[in-house]
Amino acid sequence: MKDTTSVSVQVGGATMTIETGLLARQAAGATVCRLGDSLMFSAVTCTDKPREGVDFFPLQVEYREKYYAAGRFPGGYFKREARPSEKEILTARITDRPIRPLFPEGYRNDVQVNNMVLSADGENETDILSVNAASAALHISDIPFMGPVGCVRVGRINGEFVINPTHTQRKESDLDLIYAGTRERFLMMEGAADEISEEDFLAAMKFGHAEVVKIVDAQHELRRMLGKPEKVITEVAPDAEKMAFLYANGESALRKALLIADKLERQNAVTAIKEELLAKTMEKWPEEIDAASFVTFFDTMEIDLVRRNILEDGKRIDGRANDEIRKLYAQIGVMPRAHGSAIFDRGETSALGRSRSAPRRTRRNSTPSPAATPASPSCCTTTSRPTASAKSAVSAAQAAARSATALLLSVRSRRSCRRIIRTASAWSRTSWAPTARHPWPRSASVRWR
Repeated sequence: MKDTTSVSVQVGGATMTIETGLLARQAAGATVCRLGDSLMFSAVTCTDKPREGVDFFPLQVEYREKYYAAGRFPGGYFKREARPSEKEILTARITDRPIRPLFPEGYRNDVQVNNMVLSADGENETDILSVNAASAALHISDIPFMGPVGCVRVGRINGEFVINPTHTQRKESDLDLIYAGTRERFLMMEGAADEISEEDFLAAMKFGHAEVVKIVDAQHELRRMLGKPEKVITEVAPDAEKMAFLYANGESALRKALLIADKLERQNAVTAIKEELLAKTMEKWPEEIDAASFVTFFDTMEIDLVRRNILEDGKRIDGRANDEIRKLYAQIGVMPRAHGSAIFDRGETSALGRSRSAPRRTRRNSTPSPAATPASPSCCTTTSRPTASAKSAVSAAQAAARSATALLLSVRSRRSCRRIIRTASAWSRTSWAPTARHPWPRSASVRWR
Protein backbone atom coordinates (compact mmCIF):
# COMPACT_ATOMS: atom_id res chain seq x y z
CA MET A 1 0.00 0.00 0.00
CA LYS A 2 1.06 3.62 -0.47
CA ASP A 3 1.98 5.99 2.38
CA THR A 4 2.99 3.15 4.67
CA THR A 5 6.07 2.00 6.53
CA SER A 6 6.71 -1.62 5.65
CA VAL A 7 9.18 -4.41 6.14
CA SER A 8 9.46 -7.61 4.12
CA VAL A 9 10.95 -10.98 4.96
CA GLN A 10 11.39 -14.24 3.06
CA VAL A 11 9.47 -16.96 4.88
CA GLY A 12 9.55 -20.41 3.34
CA GLY A 13 10.46 -19.06 -0.08
CA ALA A 14 7.59 -16.54 -0.14
CA THR A 15 7.60 -12.85 0.75
CA MET A 16 5.72 -11.81 3.88
CA THR A 17 5.18 -8.06 4.28
CA ILE A 18 4.14 -6.20 7.43
CA GLU A 19 3.19 -2.55 7.02
CA THR A 20 1.59 0.24 9.03
CA GLY A 21 0.61 3.89 8.69
CA LEU A 22 -2.41 3.91 6.38
CA LEU A 23 -5.28 2.33 8.31
CA ALA A 24 -6.57 2.94 11.86
CA ARG A 25 -4.13 5.72 12.69
CA GLN A 26 -5.89 6.53 15.96
CA ALA A 27 -5.54 2.99 17.29
CA ALA A 28 -2.76 2.13 19.69
CA GLY A 29 -1.24 0.03 16.91
CA ALA A 30 -2.39 -1.16 13.50
CA THR A 31 -0.71 -3.31 10.86
CA VAL A 32 -1.46 -5.18 7.65
CA CYS A 33 0.30 -8.52 7.11
CA ARG A 34 0.50 -9.77 3.53
CA LEU A 35 1.35 -13.15 2.05
CA GLY A 36 0.65 -13.51 -1.65
CA ASP A 37 -2.63 -11.69 -2.24
CA SER A 38 -3.98 -12.49 1.25
CA LEU A 39 -4.08 -9.41 3.48
CA MET A 40 -4.77 -9.45 7.21
CA PHE A 41 -5.54 -6.20 9.04
CA SER A 42 -5.07 -5.94 12.80
CA ALA A 43 -5.83 -3.01 15.10
CA VAL A 44 -5.23 -2.98 18.85
CA THR A 45 -6.69 -0.56 21.39
CA CYS A 46 -6.48 -0.26 25.16
CA THR A 47 -7.82 1.79 28.02
CA ASP A 48 -5.76 4.30 29.95
CA LYS A 49 -6.44 2.67 33.31
CA PRO A 50 -8.06 -0.55 34.51
CA ARG A 51 -11.71 -0.78 35.42
CA GLU A 52 -12.54 -0.69 39.10
CA GLY A 53 -12.77 -4.10 40.70
CA VAL A 54 -11.17 -6.04 37.80
CA ASP A 55 -8.95 -8.83 39.16
CA PHE A 56 -8.07 -10.40 35.78
CA PHE A 57 -6.56 -9.35 32.47
CA PRO A 58 -9.45 -8.37 30.13
CA LEU A 59 -8.05 -9.26 26.70
CA GLN A 60 -10.48 -9.64 23.80
CA VAL A 61 -9.41 -11.00 20.40
CA GLU A 62 -11.68 -10.89 17.35
CA TYR A 63 -11.12 -12.38 13.91
CA ARG A 64 -13.60 -11.81 11.08
CA GLU A 65 -13.84 -12.82 7.43
CA LYS A 66 -16.05 -10.93 5.00
CA TYR A 67 -17.29 -11.98 1.59
CA TYR A 68 -15.76 -8.91 -0.06
CA ALA A 69 -12.29 -10.23 0.78
CA ALA A 70 -12.80 -12.92 -1.86
CA GLY A 71 -14.64 -10.66 -4.31
CA ARG A 72 -18.08 -12.03 -3.40
CA PHE A 73 -21.21 -10.86 -1.66
CA PRO A 74 -23.50 -12.86 0.64
CA GLY A 75 -26.44 -14.51 -1.04
CA GLY A 76 -29.03 -17.15 -0.40
CA TYR A 77 -31.35 -16.96 2.57
CA PHE A 78 -29.04 -14.90 4.82
CA LYS A 79 -28.25 -11.60 3.10
CA ARG A 80 -26.10 -10.19 5.87
CA GLU A 81 -22.98 -11.40 7.64
CA ALA A 82 -23.76 -11.73 11.33
CA ARG A 83 -22.25 -13.99 13.96
CA PRO A 84 -18.75 -15.43 13.44
CA SER A 85 -18.40 -18.86 11.94
CA GLU A 86 -16.69 -21.80 13.63
CA LYS A 87 -13.51 -21.17 11.66
CA GLU A 88 -13.44 -17.53 12.73
CA ILE A 89 -13.86 -18.47 16.39
CA LEU A 90 -11.07 -21.04 16.22
CA THR A 91 -8.73 -18.61 14.46
CA ALA A 92 -9.42 -15.99 17.13
CA ARG A 93 -8.41 -18.56 19.75
CA ILE A 94 -5.23 -19.41 17.82
CA THR A 95 -4.43 -15.69 17.81
CA ASP A 96 -5.19 -15.31 21.52
CA ARG A 97 -3.11 -18.18 22.87
CA PRO A 98 0.44 -17.07 21.96
CA ILE A 99 -0.03 -13.38 22.84
CA ARG A 100 -1.93 -13.68 26.14
CA PRO A 101 1.01 -14.97 28.25
CA LEU A 102 3.23 -12.08 27.10
CA PHE A 103 1.48 -9.35 29.05
CA PRO A 104 3.05 -8.48 32.39
CA GLU A 105 1.64 -9.94 35.57
CA GLY A 106 -0.83 -7.57 37.19
CA TYR A 107 -1.69 -5.66 34.00
CA ARG A 108 -5.46 -5.04 34.16
CA ASN A 109 -6.18 -2.53 31.38
CA ASP A 110 -8.74 -3.58 28.76
CA VAL A 111 -7.03 -4.61 25.53
CA GLN A 112 -8.87 -5.38 22.29
CA VAL A 113 -7.34 -6.98 19.20
CA ASN A 114 -9.56 -6.69 16.12
CA ASN A 115 -8.41 -8.67 13.09
CA MET A 116 -10.11 -8.60 9.72
CA VAL A 117 -9.33 -10.28 6.41
CA LEU A 118 -9.02 -7.59 3.74
CA SER A 119 -8.17 -9.92 0.87
CA ALA A 120 -8.16 -13.69 0.44
CA ASP A 121 -6.46 -15.20 -2.59
CA GLY A 122 -7.79 -18.71 -1.95
CA GLU A 123 -4.31 -20.23 -1.64
CA ASN A 124 -2.57 -18.64 1.36
CA GLU A 125 -4.28 -19.30 4.69
CA THR A 126 -4.95 -16.25 6.87
CA ASP A 127 -4.89 -17.82 10.35
CA ILE A 128 -1.09 -17.51 10.69
CA LEU A 129 -1.29 -13.98 9.29
CA SER A 130 -3.72 -13.16 12.09
CA VAL A 131 -1.14 -14.04 14.74
CA ASN A 132 1.68 -12.15 13.01
CA ALA A 133 -0.43 -9.04 12.33
CA ALA A 134 -1.70 -8.93 15.94
CA SER A 135 1.81 -9.36 17.32
CA ALA A 136 3.19 -6.60 15.10
CA ALA A 137 0.36 -4.22 16.05
CA LEU A 138 0.99 -4.86 19.75
CA HIS A 139 4.75 -4.51 19.33
CA ILE A 140 4.65 -1.09 17.65
CA SER A 141 2.14 0.21 20.21
CA ASP A 142 2.90 1.52 23.69
CA ILE A 143 1.00 -1.39 25.29
CA PRO A 144 3.28 -3.40 27.60
CA PHE A 145 3.63 -6.48 25.39
CA MET A 146 6.65 -8.72 25.91
CA GLY A 147 6.76 -9.89 22.33
CA PRO A 148 6.90 -9.98 19.43
CA VAL A 149 5.63 -13.37 18.29
CA GLY A 150 6.06 -15.18 15.00
CA CYS A 151 3.76 -17.87 13.60
CA VAL A 152 4.10 -20.28 10.67
CA ARG A 153 2.41 -23.39 9.36
CA VAL A 154 4.59 -26.41 8.75
CA GLY A 155 3.61 -29.13 6.27
CA ARG A 156 5.38 -32.21 4.94
CA ILE A 157 5.14 -33.25 1.31
CA ASN A 158 7.01 -36.35 0.10
CA GLY A 159 9.09 -36.32 3.27
CA GLU A 160 10.16 -32.68 2.88
CA PHE A 161 9.06 -29.95 5.29
CA VAL A 162 7.25 -26.98 3.74
CA ILE A 163 6.66 -23.61 5.41
CA ASN A 164 3.20 -22.06 4.94
CA PRO A 165 1.91 -24.57 2.36
CA THR A 166 -0.89 -23.35 0.12
CA HIS A 167 -4.34 -24.92 0.11
CA THR A 168 -3.33 -27.01 -2.90
CA GLN A 169 -0.17 -28.23 -1.19
CA ARG A 170 -1.98 -29.03 2.05
CA LYS A 171 -4.01 -31.68 0.22
CA GLU A 172 -0.78 -33.59 -0.39
CA SER A 173 0.73 -32.94 3.05
CA ASP A 174 0.68 -35.53 5.85
CA LEU A 175 1.45 -32.88 8.50
CA ASP A 176 -0.46 -29.72 9.43
CA LEU A 177 1.33 -27.93 12.28
CA ILE A 178 0.78 -24.33 13.40
CA TYR A 179 3.83 -23.22 15.36
CA ALA A 180 4.19 -19.93 17.26
CA GLY A 181 6.96 -18.62 19.46
CA THR A 182 9.21 -15.77 20.40
CA ARG A 183 12.81 -15.47 19.26
CA GLU A 184 14.05 -17.46 22.24
CA ARG A 185 11.31 -19.96 23.05
CA PHE A 186 8.32 -21.93 21.88
CA LEU A 187 4.83 -20.70 22.86
CA MET A 188 2.04 -22.56 21.07
CA MET A 189 1.48 -25.33 18.56
CA GLU A 190 -1.63 -26.92 17.11
CA GLY A 191 -2.20 -29.36 14.31
CA ALA A 192 -2.48 -32.95 13.16
CA ALA A 193 -0.43 -35.54 11.33
CA ASP A 194 -0.68 -39.02 9.85
CA GLU A 195 1.31 -41.28 12.18
CA ILE A 196 4.34 -39.01 12.47
CA SER A 197 7.22 -40.08 14.70
CA GLU A 198 8.33 -38.02 17.68
CA GLU A 199 11.71 -37.33 16.07
CA ASP A 200 10.08 -36.01 12.89
CA PHE A 201 7.68 -33.89 14.91
CA LEU A 202 10.51 -32.28 16.86
CA ALA A 203 12.34 -31.70 13.58
CA ALA A 204 9.23 -29.96 12.22
CA MET A 205 9.11 -27.69 15.28
CA LYS A 206 12.77 -26.74 14.87
CA PHE A 207 12.22 -26.16 11.16
CA GLY A 208 9.32 -23.83 11.92
CA HIS A 209 11.16 -21.97 14.69
CA ALA A 210 13.92 -20.93 12.29
CA GLU A 211 11.30 -19.10 10.20
CA VAL A 212 9.65 -17.66 13.32
CA VAL A 213 12.93 -15.93 14.20
CA LYS A 214 12.85 -14.14 10.82
CA ILE A 215 9.31 -12.85 11.44
CA VAL A 216 10.22 -11.67 14.95
CA ASP A 217 13.28 -9.81 13.66
CA ALA A 218 11.14 -8.16 10.98
CA GLN A 219 8.77 -6.81 13.65
CA HIS A 220 11.70 -5.41 15.62
CA GLU A 221 12.93 -3.75 12.42
CA LEU A 222 9.46 -2.24 11.80
CA ARG A 223 9.48 -0.61 15.25
CA ARG A 224 12.96 0.81 14.63
CA MET A 225 11.85 2.20 11.26
CA LEU A 226 9.04 4.06 13.03
CA GLY A 227 11.63 5.74 15.24
CA LYS A 228 10.38 4.16 18.45
CA PRO A 229 12.77 3.06 21.20
CA GLU A 230 13.18 -0.55 22.17
CA LYS A 231 10.54 -1.75 24.60
CA VAL A 232 11.71 -2.33 28.16
CA ILE A 233 9.12 -4.01 30.38
CA THR A 234 9.80 -4.90 33.97
CA GLU A 235 7.39 -7.12 35.80
CA VAL A 236 6.65 -6.04 39.36
CA ALA A 237 6.92 -9.02 41.68
CA PRO A 238 4.61 -9.24 44.71
CA ASP A 239 6.02 -7.88 47.94
CA ALA A 240 8.45 -10.44 49.37
CA GLU A 241 7.50 -9.79 53.01
CA LYS A 242 3.81 -10.32 52.38
CA MET A 243 4.43 -13.44 50.31
CA ALA A 244 6.59 -14.89 53.08
CA PHE A 245 3.76 -14.23 55.56
CA LEU A 246 1.29 -16.12 53.35
CA TYR A 247 3.60 -19.09 52.91
CA ALA A 248 4.26 -19.28 56.64
CA ASN A 249 0.56 -19.29 57.53
CA GLY A 250 -1.03 -21.26 54.69
CA GLU A 251 1.44 -23.28 52.61
CA SER A 252 0.96 -26.70 54.22
CA ALA A 253 -2.84 -26.43 54.44
CA LEU A 254 -3.19 -25.22 50.85
CA ARG A 255 -0.92 -27.96 49.45
CA LYS A 256 -3.13 -30.60 51.09
CA ALA A 257 -6.35 -28.92 49.96
CA LEU A 258 -5.20 -28.87 46.34
CA LEU A 259 -4.92 -32.68 46.38
CA ILE A 260 -8.59 -33.27 47.33
CA ALA A 261 -10.22 -35.40 44.62
CA ASP A 262 -13.78 -34.03 44.80
CA LYS A 263 -14.01 -30.74 42.94
CA LEU A 264 -16.58 -28.98 45.14
CA GLU A 265 -14.92 -30.15 48.32
CA ARG A 266 -11.56 -28.93 47.04
CA GLN A 267 -12.96 -25.52 46.08
CA ASN A 268 -14.62 -25.10 49.47
CA ALA A 269 -11.38 -26.00 51.27
CA VAL A 270 -9.33 -23.56 49.18
CA THR A 271 -11.91 -20.80 49.73
CA ALA A 272 -11.81 -21.33 53.51
CA ILE A 273 -8.01 -21.07 53.53
CA LYS A 274 -8.19 -17.96 51.36
CA GLU A 275 -10.63 -16.20 53.68
CA GLU A 276 -8.56 -17.09 56.74
CA LEU A 277 -5.36 -15.74 55.17
CA LEU A 278 -7.17 -12.59 54.04
CA ALA A 279 -8.28 -11.84 57.59
CA LYS A 280 -4.77 -12.38 58.98
CA THR A 281 -3.12 -10.31 56.25
CA MET A 282 -5.51 -7.38 56.61
CA GLU A 283 -5.00 -7.48 60.36
CA LYS A 284 -1.22 -7.21 59.91
CA TRP A 285 -1.31 -4.60 57.09
CA PRO A 286 -4.68 -2.83 57.46
CA GLU A 287 -3.69 0.19 55.36
CA GLU A 288 -1.86 -1.66 52.57
CA ILE A 289 -3.98 -4.75 51.88
CA ASP A 290 -7.59 -4.98 50.78
CA ALA A 291 -9.64 -7.81 49.27
CA ALA A 292 -8.76 -6.82 45.68
CA SER A 293 -5.00 -6.58 46.16
CA PHE A 294 -4.91 -9.77 48.24
CA VAL A 295 -6.09 -11.81 45.23
CA THR A 296 -2.76 -11.27 43.46
CA PHE A 297 -0.76 -12.56 46.42
CA PHE A 298 -2.96 -15.61 46.96
CA ASP A 299 -3.09 -16.55 43.26
CA THR A 300 0.71 -16.33 43.04
CA MET A 301 1.08 -18.72 45.97
CA GLU A 302 -1.60 -21.10 44.69
CA ILE A 303 -0.03 -21.39 41.23
CA ASP A 304 3.38 -21.99 42.75
CA LEU A 305 2.08 -24.73 45.06
CA VAL A 306 0.28 -26.50 42.20
CA ARG A 307 3.57 -26.66 40.29
CA ARG A 308 5.51 -27.83 43.32
CA ASN A 309 2.99 -30.62 43.96
CA ILE A 310 3.57 -31.86 40.42
CA LEU A 311 7.35 -31.48 40.32
CA GLU A 312 8.18 -32.57 43.86
CA ASP A 313 5.42 -35.07 44.74
CA GLY A 314 4.19 -36.16 41.29
CA LYS A 315 0.59 -35.22 42.20
CA ARG A 316 -1.74 -33.15 40.08
CA ILE A 317 -4.35 -30.74 41.38
CA ASP A 318 -6.87 -33.47 42.29
CA GLY A 319 -4.31 -35.93 43.67
CA ARG A 320 -3.85 -37.96 40.48
CA ALA A 321 -0.44 -39.14 39.40
CA ASN A 322 1.10 -37.97 36.14
CA ASP A 323 0.15 -41.23 34.37
CA GLU A 324 -3.32 -41.58 35.91
CA ILE A 325 -6.50 -40.67 34.03
CA ARG A 326 -9.89 -39.70 35.38
CA LYS A 327 -12.64 -42.27 35.80
CA LEU A 328 -14.58 -42.86 32.57
CA TYR A 329 -18.27 -43.73 32.30
CA ALA A 330 -20.67 -44.06 29.35
CA GLN A 331 -24.34 -44.89 28.86
CA ILE A 332 -26.43 -45.04 25.70
CA GLY A 333 -30.15 -44.74 24.98
CA VAL A 334 -30.92 -42.11 27.62
CA MET A 335 -33.37 -40.10 25.46
CA PRO A 336 -36.38 -42.20 24.40
CA ARG A 337 -37.49 -40.18 21.36
CA ALA A 338 -34.11 -39.32 19.86
CA HIS A 339 -32.63 -41.54 17.15
CA GLY A 340 -29.49 -41.90 19.24
CA SER A 341 -28.27 -40.56 22.56
CA ALA A 342 -25.43 -41.16 24.98
CA ILE A 343 -23.82 -39.73 28.11
CA PHE A 344 -20.06 -39.74 28.53
CA ASP A 345 -18.36 -38.79 31.80
CA ARG A 346 -14.69 -38.09 32.40
CA GLY A 347 -14.20 -37.47 36.07
CA GLU A 348 -16.76 -34.83 37.02
CA THR A 349 -17.25 -33.55 33.47
CA SER A 350 -20.30 -34.86 31.59
CA ALA A 351 -21.25 -34.64 27.92
CA LEU A 352 -24.65 -35.46 26.44
CA GLY A 353 -24.53 -36.54 22.82
CA ARG A 354 -27.50 -37.11 20.57
CA SER A 355 -28.10 -37.72 16.89
CA ARG A 356 -31.21 -37.27 14.83
CA SER A 357 -31.99 -37.53 11.14
CA ALA A 358 -33.84 -34.79 9.37
CA PRO A 359 -37.27 -35.80 7.97
CA ARG A 360 -37.50 -36.27 4.23
CA ARG A 361 -38.69 -33.28 2.25
CA THR A 362 -42.24 -33.76 1.00
CA ARG A 363 -44.34 -31.77 -1.39
CA ARG A 364 -46.71 -29.24 0.03
CA ASN A 365 -50.07 -30.72 1.07
CA SER A 366 -48.69 -34.25 0.74
CA THR A 367 -48.75 -36.99 3.34
CA PRO A 368 -45.43 -37.28 5.24
CA SER A 369 -43.49 -40.49 5.18
CA PRO A 370 -43.88 -42.75 8.23
CA ALA A 371 -40.09 -42.63 8.66
CA ALA A 372 -40.32 -38.92 9.42
CA THR A 373 -42.20 -39.81 12.63
CA PRO A 374 -40.99 -43.29 13.60
CA ALA A 375 -43.30 -45.27 15.78
CA SER A 376 -40.52 -47.22 17.49
CA PRO A 377 -37.49 -44.96 17.99
CA SER A 378 -34.13 -46.56 18.52
CA CYS A 379 -30.79 -45.09 19.60
CA CYS A 380 -29.12 -46.93 16.72
CA THR A 381 -31.35 -45.44 14.01
CA THR A 382 -29.49 -42.78 12.05
CA THR A 383 -31.42 -42.69 8.80
CA SER A 384 -34.92 -41.73 7.83
CA ARG A 385 -35.03 -43.70 4.58
CA PRO A 386 -38.41 -45.54 4.48
CA THR A 387 -38.59 -49.29 4.04
CA ALA A 388 -40.22 -51.04 1.06
CA SER A 389 -43.32 -51.93 3.07
CA ALA A 390 -43.71 -48.35 4.21
CA LYS A 391 -43.48 -47.15 0.61
CA SER A 392 -46.22 -49.51 -0.55
CA ALA A 393 -48.45 -48.60 2.38
CA VAL A 394 -48.56 -44.90 1.50
CA SER A 395 -48.18 -45.06 -2.27
CA ALA A 396 -51.88 -44.43 -2.86
CA ALA A 397 -51.99 -41.46 -0.54
CA GLN A 398 -48.88 -39.95 -2.10
CA ALA A 399 -50.29 -40.39 -5.60
CA ALA A 400 -53.48 -38.63 -4.57
CA ALA A 401 -51.51 -35.80 -3.00
CA ARG A 402 -49.41 -35.37 -6.16
CA SER A 403 -52.54 -35.21 -8.28
CA ALA A 404 -54.13 -32.61 -6.02
CA THR A 405 -50.98 -30.49 -6.04
CA ALA A 406 -50.72 -30.62 -9.85
CA LEU A 407 -54.37 -29.61 -10.19
CA LEU A 408 -53.91 -26.67 -7.81
CA LEU A 409 -50.83 -25.47 -9.70
CA SER A 410 -52.59 -25.70 -13.03
CA VAL A 411 -55.49 -23.58 -11.73
CA ARG A 412 -53.09 -20.97 -10.39
CA SER A 413 -51.20 -20.93 -13.67
CA ARG A 414 -54.38 -20.32 -15.69
CA ARG A 415 -55.43 -17.48 -13.40
CA SER A 416 -51.99 -15.88 -13.65
CA CYS A 417 -52.01 -16.09 -17.45
CA ARG A 418 -55.43 -14.45 -17.64
CA ARG A 419 -54.30 -11.65 -15.29
CA ILE A 420 -51.17 -10.95 -17.36
CA ILE A 421 -53.21 -10.85 -20.58
CA ARG A 422 -55.67 -8.36 -19.06
CA THR A 423 -52.81 -6.15 -17.84
CA ALA A 424 -51.12 -6.19 -21.26
CA SER A 425 -54.38 -5.14 -22.93
CA ALA A 426 -54.70 -2.22 -20.53
CA TRP A 427 -51.18 -1.05 -21.39
CA SER A 428 -51.94 -1.04 -25.10
CA ARG A 429 -54.76 1.45 -24.50
CA THR A 430 -52.55 3.93 -22.58
CA SER A 431 -49.56 6.06 -23.47
CA TRP A 432 -47.36 4.64 -20.69
CA ALA A 433 -43.73 3.90 -21.56
CA PRO A 434 -41.15 2.28 -19.22
CA THR A 435 -38.25 4.38 -17.98
CA ALA A 436 -35.07 3.66 -16.05
CA ARG A 437 -36.65 5.00 -12.84
CA HIS A 438 -40.01 3.21 -13.33
CA PRO A 439 -39.32 0.18 -15.53
CA TRP A 440 -42.46 -1.69 -14.54
CA PRO A 441 -45.92 -0.31 -13.67
CA ARG A 442 -47.22 -1.08 -10.21
CA SER A 443 -50.45 -2.45 -11.68
CA ALA A 444 -48.51 -5.17 -13.50
CA SER A 445 -47.37 -7.00 -10.37
CA VAL A 446 -48.59 -10.59 -10.32
CA ARG A 447 -49.71 -12.09 -7.03
CA TRP A 448 -50.91 -15.57 -6.24
CA ARG A 449 -54.61 -15.65 -5.42
